[in-house]
Amino acid sequence: MALHFAVRNPQDDPERDAQDDEKMKDAFVYILDPDRLDQRLKTIHRDAAIAEKWRQYIREKQPGEGLIAEDWEDAWLPSDEKERADFAIPNSPLVLDFPHITRRVGAQRSRFVVFGTDYEFLSNEIKQEDAFIRRICIDGNFRRSLRRELRDSGITESVIYPDLDGVGREMKQLWEERKQGR
Repeated sequence: MALHFAVRNPQDDPERDAQDDEKMKDAFVYILDPDRLDQRLKTIHRDAAIAEKWRQYIREKQPGEGLIAEDWEDAWLPSDEKERADFAIPNSPLVLDFPHITRRVGAQRSRFVVFGTDYEFLSNEIKQEDAFIRRICIDGNFRRSLRRELRDSGITESVIYPDLDGVGREMKQLWEERKQGR
């Protein structure tokens, strides 16, 4: 899925820069090991004593507000300004894995990451030798052939966007390629 987004035709991206059409630029795919990320975050949370701070915050809340220790994501997603004042958002990110997801998120095999206050967390992590995230460079000269191989493998716009918009995008891509004789 990530490779599809990395090599997609710049004309298919509504936020594209017109200069992208001039030449095929290199693309990048980031590969994240979720188990190693989870272990890293558990270490950070344990070292930073965030979990204890969260438990204390729950104990101090008035009875009946319904907060329990399993509501850990509330630390990253405070409901209002008072909540943010009572408990500072942690520095590190939180990976959310919802039991109910939309067809689009399911088709893209996505997960959500809610970032904390450390905006450079992933940038700093990728520099580590034993990082849980790696960057792979895709030579721009191979983008077109990779798109074709992905399509032949069943990774298309209508699979990634399982609605009429995705079907329309896919039809447009096929039309443009046939029109240009590729």
